[in-house]
Amino acid sequence: MKISVDFIPGGGVTSPRGFLAGAISAGIKYVNPGRLDLGILFSDSLCNAAAVFTRNKVQAAPVKRVWLMLLRWPKWRRGVSG
Repeated sequence: MKISVDFIPGGGVTSPRGFLAGAISAGIKYVNPGRLDLGILFSDSLCNAAAVFTRNKVQAAPVKRVWLMLLRWPKWRRGVSG
């Protein structure tokens, strides 16, 4: 399978039509006010997504929630485990 990639000069995550992105200083990772540490990427329509999960024994609630969602809706699962 041959895959081609078109690079958009000066492009970013919102270059494709229908995508919006944002970030805020939520104080999750950095204590300094004004330092962005939480981001979101939104699509106006259905699209594919990817995630990488930790193998740590201690996991944050959002990580556990997404794991449960993937167990509940198997068609969402795609990927390789290693």
